[in-house]
Parts: sequence; structure tokens; C-alpha cells
Amino acid sequence: MRSVVVHIPRGIVDSVAAQLDGCAVDFDAMAASLSAGDPMIEETVLALGGTGGGDDLYAEAAAALLTVHLLTRHTRALILDLWWLSAADAI
Repeated sequence: MRSVVVHIPRGIVDSVAAQLDGCAVDFDAMAASLSAGDPMIEETVLALGGTGGGDDLYAEAAAALLTVHLLTRHTRALILDLWWLSAADAI
């Protein structure tokens, strides 16, 4: 069995969040949203494990991609989904 650990530096997260909309990152919402899994993240992390980890540019680009995905699909999207569900229940 093999494991891959991906660390995205806080500076990258803050930079991407500022470029998206400047809102503070809700790490708790992101973690809760990820508990169901995410095929894009799983496949990207598996692919990263096979690169040998040698190229900083490749690693930085992958970190930016993962961060954009996390912030757009696992924080704000979760909030919008919860709002939509609660609005639908009110009808």
C-alpha cells in the first residue's frame, strides 16, 4: 500500500482566494464537503504521486489547480447548495 500526502501552502490558498473573490476561506465547510469524496481531487492526487515529485513548477501548478477547485466546489458551492435546499424546503 502506498500513500500520497499533498500539502498546499497557506500562501497559495490565500492568494487564490483573493483572486476569486477576497472572502475568507471556510476550512470547516471545505472539510465537511470533502467527506463525500471528490473524483477530480482523487485522480489529481493519484497522478501527482506518480510524478516523482521533482519539478517545483509542476507542483505549484497542481497546488493552484487543486486550490481553485477546492475553493469553488467545496466552500462557496456548498453554501449555495445549502441555501438552495433550504429555499426549496420553504416552498
